[in-house]
Amino acid sequence: FCVEMAFATPCISQCSLLKESSLVSAPHALCCSSSILHSLRSRDETVKQLHLQETWKREHRILPKRMSGTGVAFCASSEIQEPDDNFRRVQIHYNRRDGKYGHWGLHIWGEVKVPTLWESPLPPAGSDDFGIYWEVTFKYPGILNFLVHKGDLKDCAGSTSGSNTSAIWMVSKYSHVFLEKPDPDSILKGSLRMAHAYWVKEDMLAWVCPTGDAVIYLHASKMAKLFLTERGIEGADVVIKLESVSHGLPAEVVEKFPHIKGYTPFKLPVGCNARELVKCQLALSSFDANGVFLDATGLQLPGVLDELFAYDGPLGVNFIKDGIMLHLWAPTAQSVYVFLYSSPSGGEPYEVLALNEINGIWSIHGPSDWKGKYYLYEITVFHPTTQKVERSLANDPYSLGLSANGERSLIVDLNDGALQPEAWTQLADEKPALKSFTDSAIYELHIRDFSISDDSVDPSLRGTYLAFAVKDSAGMRHLKEIADAGLTHVHLLPAFDFASVDERKERWKYVDCEKLAKFLPDSEEQQAAVVEIQNEDGYNWGYDPVNWGVPEGSYALEPDGSQRTLEFRTMVQDLNRIGLRVIMDVVYNHVFASGPEHKYSVLDKVVPGYYLRRNKDGDIENSTCMNNTASEHIMVDRMIVDNLRHWAVNYKVDGFRFDLMGHLMKRTMVRAKNVLQNLTIEKDGVDGSKIYLYGEGWDFGEVARNGRGINAAQCNLATTGIGSFNDRIRDSVLGGSPFGDPRQQGFVTGLYLQPNAFDQGDGNAMKRALAAMTDWIRLGLAGNLRNIVLTNFQGEEVKGIDVLTHDQMPVAYAANPEETDG
Repeated sequence: FCVEMAFATPCISQCSLLKESSLVSAPHALCCSSSILHSLRSRDETVKQLHLQETWKREHRILPKRMSGTGVAFCASSEIQEPDDNFRRVQIHYNRRDGKYGHWGLHIWGEVKVPTLWESPLPPAGSDDFGIYWEVTFKYPGILNFLVHKGDLKDCAGSTSGSNTSAIWMVSKYSHVFLEKPDPDSILKGSLRMAHAYWVKEDMLAWVCPTGDAVIYLHASKMAKLFLTERGIEGADVVIKLESVSHGLPAEVVEKFPHIKGYTPFKLPVGCNARELVKCQLALSSFDANGVFLDATGLQLPGVLDELFAYDGPLGVNFIKDGIMLHLWAPTAQSVYVFLYSSPSGGEPYEVLALNEINGIWSIHGPSDWKGKYYLYEITVFHPTTQKVERSLANDPYSLGLSANGERSLIVDLNDGALQPEAWTQLADEKPALKSFTDSAIYELHIRDFSISDDSVDPSLRGTYLAFAVKDSAGMRHLKEIADAGLTHVHLLPAFDFASVDERKERWKYVDCEKLAKFLPDSEEQQAAVVEIQNEDGYNWGYDPVNWGVPEGSYALEPDGSQRTLEFRTMVQDLNRIGLRVIMDVVYNHVFASGPEHKYSVLDKVVPGYYLRRNKDGDIENSTCMNNTASEHIMVDRMIVDNLRHWAVNYKVDGFRFDLMGHLMKRTMVRAKNVLQNLTIEKDGVDGSKIYLYGEGWDFGEVARNGRGINAAQCNLATTGIGSFNDRIRDSVLGGSPFGDPRQQGFVTGLYLQPNAFDQGDGNAMKRALAAMTDWIRLGLAGNLRNIVLTNFQGEEVKGIDVLTHDQMPVAYAANPEETDG
């Protein structure tokens, strides 16, 4: 049994509703374990949002003012706030060349009083000769972020501070945001920034072409000098005519990239040096049989990078007999240098050295006295976001240590005895017994929350890893008591390096508790005081990862250097010794930042366009909230599995809870389970057969219905032994869902027997719904097993897999009891 509640749609975009310290740095949306968010949000706020959503829906139905020929319904008013001196109003215009505007809406967030719900975008305010438009009011100064979408289909996006901007124009499929009204017909054909084409194999590219007889060219520029003209693409160092192919994409390509099934393949001529071409700015152009320019697009490279550069050798820092080796996988980089520093921050590097490349692997051999030094990589590489060759400083993606706030990576030897608490290497012999994963009782815990208000802990240790080493504290005594009562595991919210808390504690701000005490606990004054300092205090859940392989520094006494490693290990050891195994909450589905400049961008600086999943336009997918990762790519899969092994072996973690696990590929999860299960005490110091994997198996976004390959969603995990949260029993017991009306009733909240004022149908409808929910609960109590047979509420003998949810998905999906949680 897992204490954490399972929530079916854990990506929330209405960031302003969070009344505790927020994860969000605008313009990003909030990503979190939504059970926690749900508990923090007041019922009144939830009702207000749902009322707004329902109001919009009613306006679409009841107050239509139809635009002839488009199928678009307009609301009588799309304004959310009336403007005043502190607000600015902007008109956002949108043009589609096909003239079809039905169901296209505007998602807004940032400095707006009520951001839109993703499922309820702002409807158009009207239309003109350009197309449709929205009117949005936002706080000034501040940032307004906007994105045009229809369901999960996204089009134009941008942001504005609105300083002197009263109108913005966007043209479908075109990345530029215009401040003056453009002529859509005069805009150049194609886009180099948008990457509609894919390089899928060494000798094969794929694109949807405007005509069947189009002639396709590949253009390459080492210094990113490509540009569009009315005649096509110019500025190339090399132009290669591609060869047509008589058949469709090969089966192995469709399996790897199911979302481009139906694209037209083109062959690269024999003799082309693909290994050098991928280091360039690349684009395709198309011409008709008469030589008329038709279209142009950028390229997505993960397919060819996987085929040519997949690698299973050493990465990161490796200590060898005669010194230290650094290895970095960066096949598209034009050069890589290592900057070596003596201090964790400030000053210039004391040495700058070039790395050598062999088939995409950049490496350098250094002396043993590099141990304890700090370093960064300077990477020169074409970046698709800026369409420039960028020179960026980045952490090592395989960092084992960091300075505060990840300013620099640290060369650290995790086998150093000084970083191991006493008897650390014998901890496997002290692990609490666990006969079966089905015996697990899991308690979710936030490291800071555990001790921050515990008067029995020294103030200097509160909110840190070492609070768990205070054996006679109130918190540890309580954990010991519930361990003795049957609790088996503690699930720690994210404890790897994350972005949202400044690791320099001296810069933290605090609320005035004496002032708060004068207000009611649910008062607006208390909320306002917390919100005022929420981005500068020491609290966050941590679902905004930066460096996956290093413990978070804000929980350490000293964020610089390797002290955090010793302290994290001490925490694991002391929890094990009171009878509790330790589960890490891991967030591999997204990273906090991307691009060549953001200080918290790592992966997207090293191999731009590879680690993060892109849509068919080449834009980063954000369905997890921000910067989705792409575990369908070989080296992303490898990095995740390597990282799990690292935490299991080097920190002796006993299990992993995967945030938005459904956004990872099933192959990645199964491979991770196999690697971990094969760890042994004799070889690795760990009994991997006791490491449990489970997570949020929600199936949504671009990965839904195996859209990017077979993903680790509930419906795909039977027989793997990997657990997933059971939202079916939650919804049937409580009623509704996290994003339905909170008045919807369920089994324990009075459905049919004590109906409330919310319209849930007549008596017969409620009685039938309650009976159906009872079947869901019975299946949940029976392990949610798909092949278990029960007599349903209609008196029929059915298997669990044949009992269906409202959207026709099986209620029961597990083959074994350990595959369902909650």
